[in-house]
Amino acid sequence: MKFISPGRTGDVEEAWIKGRKFYAKTNPSKRVTDIEARIYAGLREEGIRVPEIYRVDDVRILVEDAGINMADQMVNGGYEKMRSKAQVLNLVKTRTSVNKIIGKVLTNEEKNDLELDQKEKLRNSINKLAGRDLSIKEIEINYWACRALSAMGIYDEQFMQNYTHTIGKKLDELCQTSGQWVGDNNLWNNASIDGITQVPFDFNSIRYAPSQVDLAAVTGLYLFHGFLGVCKNHEERTELIDEIRKISAPEMNPKDYFTAFMIATLHKNTVIAGYRLQATKEGLEICKKRIHEGRKMAFVAAFKSLKKTFSEIDYHSSVAALVEREHGNIVFEDPQKGSQISRFIVNKTFGQRLPIFMDPVWELGEQMDQYYL
Repeated sequence: MKFISPGRTGDVEEAWIKGRKFYAKTNPSKRVTDIEARIYAGLREEGIRVPEIYRVDDVRILVEDAGINMADQMVNGGYEKMRSKAQVLNLVKTRTSVNKIIGKVLTNEEKNDLELDQKEKLRNSINKLAGRDLSIKEIEINYWACRALSAMGIYDEQFMQNYTHTIGKKLDELCQTSGQWVGDNNLWNNASIDGITQVPFDFNSIRYAPSQVDLAAVTGLYLFHGFLGVCKNHEERTELIDEIRKISAPEMNPKDYFTAFMIATLHKNTVIAGYRLQATKEGLEICKKRIHEGRKMAFVAAFKSLKKTFSEIDYHSSVAALVEREHGNIVFEDPQKGSQISRFIVNKTFGQRLPIFMDPVWELGEQMDQYYL
């Protein structure tokens, strides 16, 4: 059994059983495992393609290998096959169905417990970064700003206030009209065997959020220039987002939905860029540890993983910045404040890549990666 990653919500190890590849996942609690197992069962009953899972004990499950995840497809050049509007709409259909099932599976007690747990975890994270004791009430008021700051691994009072009074208040309003219980949607949690049909997995980081926030985690990457970009201009972007609306929220006004999607895209991609930055820093330390241990092949594997998370910082932070540049007039009531928020995000995510790239470990990794190719 090979260790894959510690993860934010559970440890993952690779396991081969009778010639079949599985991922052995250790969740933080029995309750999380219960919920995740029921979600997999509910999705399968509805005819949604998901991996087979087998429960080992109260906190461990075996998840069948579902194919190459989207992050790996991009790194290995498969983004050409993934870059299509049909792919975007397929993802939206799948995630919309997934989130409906999640909402049905959860009991009211579980929903209340999950909400309380998430706020407490967020409070602990922010208090550690801030060096002071923020109350639960302060976390609730500044929830979306705290999510972004926690992901980036920093605390800034001015950013928190600016973000809450612009992005945060609009996301709070969206929760009232478009709120759903959603899974942790990102490039890593969507796999594919054929490179086209997406198979969602990993449902143990569930929270209540606007549906647009969940969808923007991956579809946001298709809206602007980049590896997956399929929209050449504002008109094409508007058309694609309206197609997304027709699938996920047909009752919503097209103009209102476009604005909501841009707000959600900025927020979610900021959060993911922050998490990928933290994962990259951790990956760099793992690489250094492997060098110290003299484990060459383990170092090469760790470096490959490091390069993937490093690239994703760019993907997601660029999208967040482009939302402000292309559509800041509808996202931010105060353009100056919007520009300040965008510069802060770029500086604290994309701007932190250079010290990592300049570390001597990187040059060594590139040399050994080619040697063991």
